[in-house]
Amino acid sequence: MIEKILNNWFWKLLSVVIAFVFWVVIVNYQDPIITEDYENIPVEKRNEIAITSKNQAVDYLEGETVNISLRGKRSVIDNLDPENINVYADLGKVSITNAIDIIVDMNDQIEVVEMSPNNMVISMEPINTILKRVQIFFEGEIAKDYVKLKELVTPNQIEITGPASKLAMVSSIVVPVDVDEASGDVTAFVAPQLLDSEGNDVSGIVTSHDQIQIKVPIQKIKTVPVLYATKGVINENYSLEYMSLQKDGITVRGEEEDLENFSRLLINDVDLSTLTDQVTSLQINLSDYLPEGIVIYEDVLTTEILVDVQPIIPQIFQVEQADINVRQLPDGLQFKFVDEEEVYSVGLEGIYKELSKISTSDLLPSISLKDLEVGIHEIEMTLIITDDFELITDIPIVKIELVESEEVPETEESTETTTE
Repeated sequence: MIEKILNNWFWKLLSVVIAFVFWVVIVNYQDPIITEDYENIPVEKRNEIAITSKNQAVDYLEGETVNISLRGKRSVIDNLDPENINVYADLGKVSITNAIDIIVDMNDQIEVVEMSPNNMVISMEPINTILKRVQIFFEGEIAKDYVKLKELVTPNQIEITGPASKLAMVSSIVVPVDVDEASGDVTAFVAPQLLDSEGNDVSGIVTSHDQIQIKVPIQKIKTVPVLYATKGVINENYSLEYMSLQKDGITVRGEEEDLENFSRLLINDVDLSTLTDQVTSLQINLSDYLPEGIVIYEDVLTTEILVDVQPIIPQIFQVEQADINVRQLPDGLQFKFVDEEEVYSVGLEGIYKELSKISTSDLLPSISLKDLEVGIHEIEMTLIITDDFELITDIPIVKIELVESEEVPETEESTETTTE
């Protein structure tokens, strides 16, 4: 039996080898081994919490995707979906150089021929939180004759959390609010925008609020005249020469229905009885005369009523005989004062600054001798007194004597006369 087996053993072995080779050739012809390249395969980041739990932010510098070459049977490679290529990096195994090995998790039928890059490279920095004020940016112009008041922002500050380098880039947190042609209160809910110094968005930062509420009160404005009314009577010892309101108009704001019937601001309690020559102005707080719901808009809150109060004083003017103008002396007669060198007192009352300007000569004292005959006469002095002054004494009586011209002794000096 053994002899039969060993008989022609070489040829028998050769036949087996040839048959195996043919089998291998046939199998590989039908399902050959091939190599396929895959690009931009995403790398799964595993165990990222190992870094973030330490309040560190991760910045991926390299290795978020890889290019990979795989080898295997055509039947396996052709049925391989790139999405099923499992590539990952375990962030819990970061090296001191901040590099992590990239692992390809494939079955035994597939061989990794080449992969680039082989490592994921990261950088780490602290995650910080800061508080920053929200700024409002108004878009458009409100309606004519309306004004916007101080807006209410809720919250007016928010926390932003992120890598320190990112936070340093945030120059402002802006909330745009559209008020174009608005004539009533505006309420808006707007997402905050994180901007750098050049106005570009800063990403990668978490905000404590996704929406900011803004309420913008808007009121109507109106310009009305300012008037005043007096009460009481000025003291009899004074005269009000001048009174004027320094401000004749003012701009106010309020709700439209409140302003509709408001046509003037009236200062209705100017008390004349309080005025003296020491008072040159009255300080007025305009807000005290505004109805509820209406306030002054971008204007002064106070004004003045300017006054000129002059004391009324008496003054005595002394009229000497030489000051008296004698008029209409009858023909053929001469006159003389009976009481020689008598001085006549004329009392006037008036405003000090006016009374101090006049003298006796301004009164133009005179007497008229018209139709008088020879003898002694008492004549009422004529004075020119304007309406600015009041005579507070009796009108002086001048006693004169008329005589025939020839009866006057030649040695006696005649009194100079004036005729009309």
